[in-house]
Amino acid sequence: MRTLLLATLCLLPALAGAQTPLRPPRPAPPAGVGGGAPPRVDPRRPTTAAGEPINRATGLPAGPGEPAPSPGQPPSAGGAAQSFTPVKADSRCTPIQGRFLLSFSKADIVDILEQASRWTCRNFIYGEDVAKGKITLLSKSAVTADEAYAAFLAALTSNNIALYQSGRYWKLIRTGDAKKNPIPTYTSDGTETPANEQPMTRLIRLKHADADQVRGIMGNFISPQGADLQSIPPDLLIITDIGLNIRRIERLIETIDRAGSGEVVRLIQVRYAAAKDIADKVNQIFAQAGGAAGKGRLA
Repeated sequence: MRTLLLATLCLLPALAGAQTPLRPPRPAPPAGVGGGAPPRVDPRRPTTAAGEPINRATGLPAGPGEPAPSPGQPPSAGGAAQSFTPVKADSRCTPIQGRFLLSFSKADIVDILEQASRWTCRNFIYGEDVAKGKITLLSKSAVTADEAYAAFLAALTSNNIALYQSGRYWKLIRTGDAKKNPIPTYTSDGTETPANEQPMTRLIRLKHADADQVRGIMGNFISPQGADLQSIPPDLLIITDIGLNIRRIERLIETIDRAGSGEVVRLIQVRYAAAKDIADKVNQIFAQAGGAAGKGRLA
């Protein structure tokens, strides 16, 4: 009887547990809500309003794998983007192939610079005081990357902006300051002047005409902005201007620099009259003619 009573008492807790309904476990509250533990934030690292760390290179929320700044390193100012983008060592830029349309209406020069860099894979460097203004480039027919870049250079010239190469970069400068910078220089060694709207310096050696006289004539044909024309007697001209205008001046000089255009000295044997009398008469004629002929003299 005692054995049966003990067995019954041992079964009562098990039966009571079987009759009690099971409750599902309560889910853990999210972090920071309902007493949950708040996320750990490094005070040296910039975060978003939600407490997420910011990638110092992109300014966007960072992933969990980004390292925290070292002790003593100041945080990035407001998560601003850095001035470089890491690329693979073997990555190469390929200029755009084929043809495309241009549709820029009063676009900022900086924005078109970014596009021109993609067209031609050129790198640009500029100051904020130079790359100002807006440009309109429109084409109803498709153009190549070189044609688009040539149109862009022409638009820069209309904004008094010039380019010259410095290492792997093309630097933007004011057209008026071009002659003070290391722009391309071409001598009279058979090198053809490039047909573009970029400033350059050209040395022209005359064959027959006087350098000072040609300078006085060609001074009327140089560009009004940033161009310069110097003469070094007896036969050297130094021109700084855009390439297209220098080619125009070269064609004009070819027409002027002909035999007989400079001073010529000749000895004439007088047979019958006195040489002094003839010299006086001819010098009077030169003096009355004036102008260029007035420079002649008979001795």
